[in-house]
Amino acid sequence: MGAEKRTASEKAAFKRELTEVVPHLRAFARGLCGRADMADDLVQEALLKAWAAQELCPVTRGPASARVSTSVFSGPRCSEMDARRGS
Repeated sequence: MGAEKRTASEKAAFKRELTEVVPHLRAFARGLCGRADMADDLVQEALLKAWAAQELCPVTRGPASARVSTSVFSGPRCSEMDARRGS
């Protein structure tokens, strides 16, 4: 299944939703690792991955904020778990 092409308004909506989730993502990442510097690294990695994968996010199902936050919050959690395992 190919990725859908986004309209300018869909791209702007994705950017807005991603921007709105940043403070919550930072707090979540800080809670995971307990260090501000590591939390910022986790957030940056999650945001870069979300931005790169935005074409894969379905545009027709569910509210945009739910799609963005679900995918963005899974990144730091997985990265922190890998770090704790020594991967």
